[in-house]
Amino acid sequence: MPPTDAAGRSNRPADPERVGPAESAAEAQTADADRPTLAAGGRRRQARLTSRGVELLAALGALLLTAVVCGYWMSVARDARYPGHADAAFAYGVAQNIHAGRGPNIDYVWHFLVPDTPLHHYAFDYWLPLPSQLMALALRSGGGLPAVLNLNIALVVLMCVGTYAMARALSAAPWVPAVSAVVALVQPVVSSYVMQTESAVYLGAFAVPAMAAAIYARRLVLLWPVAGVLGALAAQSRTEGLVLCAVLGLAAFAWNERNRWFVRVGLLLLGYLAVSVPYLSRNFSQFGTPTPPASSSFPFITSYENLFAPHVPHTLSNLLGSGVQEFFLSRLRGIPSVLAVAFSRLDPVTAILGLLLIGGAAFGSRRGAATPLRSWSWARGVLRSDWLVPAGFLVAALLSTALVAPSWSGAATIKTMVAGVPILVVAALVQLGRGVVTTRVTVVCCLALIVFPLLSVARHSRATVRHNNVVGSNVATLIKPMQAEQACLNRRLVLMTRNPWEDNQGTGFATVMIPNGSLAEILDMALKYGATNIENPAVRLDERTMAAALAKGGPFVTSAAFGSRKIYRIRATTGGARC
Repeated sequence: MPPTDAAGRSNRPADPERVGPAESAAEAQTADADRPTLAAGGRRRQARLTSRGVELLAALGALLLTAVVCGYWMSVARDARYPGHADAAFAYGVAQNIHAGRGPNIDYVWHFLVPDTPLHHYAFDYWLPLPSQLMALALRSGGGLPAVLNLNIALVVLMCVGTYAMARALSAAPWVPAVSAVVALVQPVVSSYVMQTESAVYLGAFAVPAMAAAIYARRLVLLWPVAGVLGALAAQSRTEGLVLCAVLGLAAFAWNERNRWFVRVGLLLLGYLAVSVPYLSRNFSQFGTPTPPASSSFPFITSYENLFAPHVPHTLSNLLGSGVQEFFLSRLRGIPSVLAVAFSRLDPVTAILGLLLIGGAAFGSRRGAATPLRSWSWARGVLRSDWLVPAGFLVAALLSTALVAPSWSGAATIKTMVAGVPILVVAALVQLGRGVVTTRVTVVCCLALIVFPLLSVARHSRATVRHNNVVGSNVATLIKPMQAEQACLNRRLVLMTRNPWEDNQGTGFATVMIPNGSLAEILDMALKYGATNIENPAVRLDERTMAAALAKGGPFVTSAAFGSRKIYRIRATTGGARC
């Protein structure tokens, strides 16, 4: 029987497998303070809260604050009437079609990366299907757009649960998991995207728990299939999810645990395929490839607007653009801008404190390293670290965005950071939990990390709903003029526009993107898709070309139905209608 102290507790040393370095140091510093002692008069002092008690108390506080924030978001969601612009309108529009029994199809063409795409076609040749599929399930409640936003709120809570679990696996400080979850919850990027029918929240909801499951799988191997399932769901939400799956595969191979690497990799792959086989099969049947076919054009798109070009040549000369040197320099220049965008998604106070804490941890670990940076021992240490998955995913996702698709790396980074913010928050708070500063300073830092972003929750969430409602309201004013124009033409109206997503979702009329090209290319695409009208072609054409196009006998004709709006008939497809 092991020796015990006066209180009957064992004096046996803590199991090193169950106690992390930070926890061992904390116990060494507070061992005497935690033991009950006899005060004057023989009365026993009350012991401090145990680590479990601190964790439960912090978790209770986090639950209460989460309930308040989510309740507020639900009240804001009730005011949402329209989904917004581009991605959001697309995802919600497809969900409406699925819910109405029309299937995952759309009646518009917004890019020309997949040749010979018809006007009515399978929607997921570029974006991924899971967000729309889950939104369609939410629409079954009959709550419309607010019900979908309530689903977003539930997914953010799932992301915060994953943040809690990841922090608990990486820190011995009992308060770090709850504070990490709350700080991630109230970040501005989360408050904005929770009110958007976007894929960003879906990536965060599955990617963060997947990373936590992988870390815990080092102790319980049966969690590898769970990590695989969650990784597959993330990969069907945003393309960054594929990066996560690759990092999970690397971790399963590199982590040296009791089981052999092929057992871990096999279990991970089993979970991944269990979810992905139907999706991959649908892609093969639709496109003949396992991934959306538009993705093969990403490296060849030299500017954002060229995403909408009528032709994107898959040639080396187009890929290199201005030359080999400029090709590499443009991508290297993109890395600092991606990092700047990433940290700008954090609340300013969180960003400053996070940089200080993470930077201090990196500098401290480098100074304390016993081997030089070039040593293979350092590389093995990185591969065997619990941080391989979260840090590896964030770095790989940001670098792949900057290197593969620099033309829209900024916009992609913003959405990636819904899943990236919890990683940075956990990294900062793990360092804070190691006792690098006094208890009083730690409390002040935690309050600052929670209170400052909390004050902006209302502003960001309401601003998003307000902006989306303005976008949708402007589109709704087109419905009656478009109905009048269609009646006049006595044929199906197809609108060529720079905003085909929300124009289709808000009006129900078929739309086509105005291609980023010459007037001749615009007219060729109008003939191909039977576009009858074009909205504000000046976004593609210079002033002189526009004047010639609207001149007598030109390809564009004004329409009485649209009045002063910059929506014109296309002479070649409307047969010179005069009403």
